[in-house]
Amino acid sequence: MSDFTKDEIVIGDMEINDDFSGVSSYIETYLDVDKKFGTNINDDCDSWLNFYAEYFPESKELKCEYYVHTPTKEECYSYTPTEKEKQIIIFAMEEYTQDNYGENILEFIMSEKEEETLSMGGI
Repeated sequence: MSDFTKDEIVIGDMEINDDFSGVSSYIETYLDVDKKFGTNINDDCDSWLNFYAEYFPESKELKCEYYVHTPTKEECYSYTPTEKEKQIIIFAMEEYTQDNYGENILEFIMSEKEEETLSMGGI
């Protein structure tokens, strides 16, 4: 099983975790998911795979999981990316925040945390 490349993933959206410890992203995949994840859904138009990553910039921890949706069930699996894939995902997430917010991930989290604190009256 080979590593995916930066051209095979796109950050679809990003949310800051409730405790402001990291960010979560939906990642669009443009690769053979059957080959990569061992699924059997490529030829079934009623089935698909959703891939997610959660990144904690202070610890540099990255957690990934994917959901396989079929007409009869939905299953969640954890995925441990290779070191190369981890770097690709984190770079794509950093690029997303830079392009959309003009900040790196840590700055984005801190800005949002500060904004929420101010909106709550400084509590």
